[in-house]
Amino acid sequence: MKDVRILLTFISFLSIWCIADEYLTLPNEKLGSRDNFNVISTIIGGDKNVWIGTESGNIFKLHSAANQWKTEKIAIFPNEKISCLYLADSVLLIGTDKSVYKVNVPVSEQSAVPEKIMDLYAQVLMICQVKNKCFVITRKSLFQGNEFKKNSFKQIDFTSSNKLTIHSAFSSFERIYIETDKGLFELLYDSENPVRIKKDNSLNGVQLISGNYRNGEMWFGTSFGLFSYKGLDALWNKYDIDNEIPDLVILSSAWFGQYLLLGTMRGPVLFNSENNQCIKISVPDTLEDVPVNNILNFKNKIVIGFSGKGLLIKELPEIPGFYLKKLSFKNDTIMIQGVVSGTKIKSVNFFYSPNISPLMNIGNCFKTKKGKDTTEVSGVWDIKEITDGDYILGAKIENQNGISNTTLQTLSIKQNRVEIILDHIPEYSSVNKITISGICSNSFKPIIKLYPNGSDIQYQNERMGFKGSVVLSEGINRVVVAMFDPINGKKMTEVFRNIIYDNAPPNLTVEPLFIVRDSILNLQGRYSDDNPDRLEISYGKDVQKFNLASASFTVPVKISYGKNELKLSAFDKAGNRVDKKTTVIFDTVPPSFAYIECPAYTHLDSVTVTGFFTENNIESIYILPFSKKTDIDMTSAKFTGKIPLHEGPNAIECVIKDMAGLTASEKIWITRDFTPPVIKFDSIPQYSSKSTIKISGFVNENNFNTVKVSDPGVLVDCNQQEKHFEFDWHLKSGKNRIIITAFDLAGNQANDTLQIICNQNTDGNDTLKSYKEMQEIVNRLEQENVILRQRIINCEQNNKNEVASLNINKNRYIIYKINKDETLYYLSQKFYGKIDYNRRIAEFNNLNEKDMLVPGQEIKIPIIADDFSRSVWSDSAKISFVKIQTQIGYIRQKPDLKAAAVGNLNKNDMVEVLERRSNWYRIKTAQGITGWIQNNLIEK
Repeated sequence: MKDVRILLTFISFLSIWCIADEYLTLPNEKLGSRDNFNVISTIIGGDKNVWIGTESGNIFKLHSAANQWKTEKIAIFPNEKISCLYLADSVLLIGTDKSVYKVNVPVSEQSAVPEKIMDLYAQVLMICQVKNKCFVITRKSLFQGNEFKKNSFKQIDFTSSNKLTIHSAFSSFERIYIETDKGLFELLYDSENPVRIKKDNSLNGVQLISGNYRNGEMWFGTSFGLFSYKGLDALWNKYDIDNEIPDLVILSSAWFGQYLLLGTMRGPVLFNSENNQCIKISVPDTLEDVPVNNILNFKNKIVIGFSGKGLLIKELPEIPGFYLKKLSFKNDTIMIQGVVSGTKIKSVNFFYSPNISPLMNIGNCFKTKKGKDTTEVSGVWDIKEITDGDYILGAKIENQNGISNTTLQTLSIKQNRVEIILDHIPEYSSVNKITISGICSNSFKPIIKLYPNGSDIQYQNERMGFKGSVVLSEGINRVVVAMFDPINGKKMTEVFRNIIYDNAPPNLTVEPLFIVRDSILNLQGRYSDDNPDRLEISYGKDVQKFNLASASFTVPVKISYGKNELKLSAFDKAGNRVDKKTTVIFDTVPPSFAYIECPAYTHLDSVTVTGFFTENNIESIYILPFSKKTDIDMTSAKFTGKIPLHEGPNAIECVIKDMAGLTASEKIWITRDFTPPVIKFDSIPQYSSKSTIKISGFVNENNFNTVKVSDPGVLVDCNQQEKHFEFDWHLKSGKNRIIITAFDLAGNQANDTLQIICNQNTDGNDTLKSYKEMQEIVNRLEQENVILRQRIINCEQNNKNEVASLNINKNRYIIYKINKDETLYYLSQKFYGKIDYNRRIAEFNNLNEKDMLVPGQEIKIPIIADDFSRSVWSDSAKISFVKIQTQIGYIRQKPDLKAAAVGNLNKNDMVEVLERRSNWYRIKTAQGITGWIQNNLIEK
């Protein structure tokens, strides 16, 4: 309900001033035959007027007369662009892209005579005055002076010595923030040495565009949302307002009470700093989503400068204020008198601080007296616990409309009184006993006591330094250091510090394994502690720091390709720490199958599919269309799955998916055939007088394989395409029984039996006939022997020619490293598409066909043009293979080191060179990955 009330108050506040709008455009400039529109580059408010600078070099004064806004040109710089304005007392400072000018105010068009005070030859980013120091900052230099006059500035040796380029700069209460190409720096008004902000700087890689100060806190509008920052030892805070208004690039900003007016790329936005809620400010339809380059709070009016459009002026409700009329000292008290402006005042609270932050409550020690339009405030502030020095006095006023405002006054307290100056004491501690030390500002040794549970005080040196210890209890401890007069025992003064004792380490949980497809990992987890502080993520030598303030967190972490070991360390403000480790794998290469093994034909109603894959991060392997999830053995990179089959061809698809969500698939065909073949013979006589008879026929089977006979010594000649077979059978005298078995590719078989009776005559004529037949057989065998011998000679000569060609071109083979469970049959199938080349690979490497291959063993695979083209390698006349010489190398999408990685290579990998460009090679790997590598990865 509370959040709802806050939101309703926010919306009702927005509705108060979204009624009266007035839109203005600046007069156009006539340049030749074209009109040049005055594009507003900077706006600044004064006591009575608004000053406007344009990109065309004009200075305008915007003021209200008779309830009507008017613009008046007061200066022109024809060849320069106005980049910034600054109002200092009675002088208007003008920064251009070349110089700095000043004009005395009040000014009119007739009396404006700009005086050049600096020639810079660079764009002026900021002109400001912090206390008694004047600053001018350009893109290349930083200047400091005592007043805004010619020859009164000197250059600070900051950018040249550090080789920096300044992008933007913003002034706060007593300091200047400078954004450079090497980080953010902070410059105090009394220093010439900017200090780099390193602690928990979440702005790395984010461009600062606007900056505003309020209540000891600097607010930055950036290209990546809204940030706040409280000093060198504080933490950055990013406000997630881009969740409500996405892609929020903040170009300008201004405070109105607790509301931060934001000029963004998508129009004006109102942000409530107390509840972190934001809402878009309504503007005319023609200005919807137009970038707001400038935004200004001017006398309860908001002036909005739109990019290339003009000015929109909106009325704001009244904002309360406070100014100090009189400040005096009496004993140990300060007498304060002031005036609160505004109506319907709800509350007035006062704060103080020895520096900009944090502000500490003084207490309800003030009285108010309401007048007609103002409220008088007076009170007495007890300063017994405050040492001499410079302080900030703050007044926070809130009216009944829910609008609050904080004003800050500087004051110096200097009194001749005894005081205790303590050394630094931490606000949080993880040990229950801490040391308290400091010095006394008087000339005698007083009695000093520590409360509660404090030890005796020991003096350390002549400067009245003292030291003691105090024992803390769990939680918040108010530690008091009191000083007593050693003669009368009267308490002279005391100081206190609040210390939180916390020795319980934070609770941190994070997912143990991530596999991602992007170099930026949104790391999620949970963090809980009574005093949360930060999270540090260590990756190699890099350490990223994040401010943690909630139970859950999501932080962006940049990782490199491959396996990343991350160490997460969570800290609380007491220094307690807990560490967690997690593994992150950045993977953009899809998985692939190394080999899939299953029969192409089978007579069974189900079959087991077995295969191997080439990636370690496999999540699942499915076989479609059955959606069958296979069993995966990550140790041997092997998978198996049993699937049912229907009659005829079955289209099977194996789909592999890795943990990064990348997939790949491979299709195979399995034909189920459980019908045995049918044997049909040609005309075969039942009786024969010949000793040898030719038997032939065909097999009625679509998936015909081979035919075997009962005599293993008989070779059957089979033609698979024509499904024909024939063989010669030597008959014996009498009854001959021949068994013929036909096989198909699915493993089905059919048997048939022939019976032939052989009658061989023994008379003289038959003997002569048999002799002639035998003579014919001998002659035919001799002829066949001559032909066979010639074939052997030709085959040997072909082998010699092939070996010679291989010896001539030594690059006609590739080097392949053996993986687990790989055989010569597997390599033959992988590189030639069939297993018949296993003997060729063995002979090429002087191996026996039965030799076992060892994982990691390197062998040569000969490149044979007709069959090798079936493998994963291309086989052109210009083929070229090279070996990788480095331990690891990355394959890039483009010939550029900044291009994304598409894969990696290991030492001794062979790759095919497709193209050469300068120092880059376009290559193709054995897994089919194509990309670019540098030539220093290749073995020369």
